[in-house]
Order: sequence, then structure tokens, then C-alpha cells
Amino acid sequence: MDETANYDVVFLVDDSGSMATNDSNKVRATAVYNFIRTQSGGDGIYVEFFTDSLRTGVEYTKVNAIQDWGKLQKTISNLNSSGGTDISGAIKKGISILDGIDRNTEKMMVLLTDGKQDTKGTAYDDKAAEKANAKGYKIDVISLGEDIDEDVLKTIASVTGGKYYTSETADNLVGIYQEIQGENMG
Repeated sequence: MDETANYDVVFLVDDSGSMATNDSNKVRATAVYNFIRTQSGGDGIYVEFFTDSLRTGVEYTKVNAIQDWGKLQKTISNLNSSGGTDISGAIKKGISILDGIDRNTEKMMVLLTDGKQDTKGTAYDDKAAEKANAKGYKIDVISLGEDIDEDVLKTIASVTGGKYYTSETADNLVGIYQEIQGENMG
């Protein structure tokens, strides 16, 4: 990727009930915040929390427009850890967000989850990652913990040209997000 290119990154952050145990210290919020904090000024970010429903954490913002970093950190840390996990719903929302950004940038998603699709009896929608790929949106996937659907998560990354990362504990998340940033943005 071109080091001078600007990037638009949608962070899809699992906030389901199991995260209260798997990431009780909200390391995922610190990891996302650190990633944003070290992006270039012209890059754009969006943070979406997902459970069995979706909740916007941070609306689309260019990094150089962020004036109150403390407020941003507090907003990203506003996690509830309740509900189920709708991975395909999160990806579809990410696609919608990136579709709405009218800039010539590299567009990608970073999906973090500690589980598997478990919402209202619906299975993971295999077409979600295919739709992202068709639009040129890469998805890097981070799995946290042991009770995950590794086949689905690896497929999401593979189908979209992303990379799959795994972490048994939340302690590794900051390093993984730094690795993703280094591999994609130089």
C-alpha cells in the first residue's frame, strides 16, 4: 500500500456480555484509541460497538479534526458488555459506513470478537465478507479467548484479503492493533 495514501478505518468492536469476562479491563478500548492516536492527520476513523445490536461509538471523523483526545478516549471506553454477538450484522454495518465515505482512500475494517454468531437463532451470513470483498474492503480479524468460531473468523479475513490474529487474553490486544497498523499503514 502507498505510504502517502490516506486510510479510512472502521473499527468493529465486540461489546457482548462475554467481554465482561474476557476483557474486564477494557483493553480493547485502549487498543483502538492507541491505533487512532497514531494515525496520520488525513486518515478517517469510525468506531462501531456490536452485540446482538449495533451502537455507534465514534461517528466518522478525520483524525486531524479531533480536538479533544480525552473525550475521544472516554467515548471509546464507554463499553457495556451485554447481549449476544452479531458478527455478520457488524460487517454489514461496516460496509454501509465505508460506502458512505466519498474519498479516494484505502478502506478497511478491523473486527474484534470473543465469540461466534449467536443472535436470535440466526447463523452467520457467509455473504457478508463476500460483499465486503466485492467492494474492495479488507477485514483484519482479531479473535479473543477460546470460545470462538475460528473457521468463520479465518474465512472473513481470507475472503477479504485481511489477516487473522488470535489472542487468548486481552493483554495482547494493544500489540495486535499496533501490528495491524504497521502492516497496513507502514
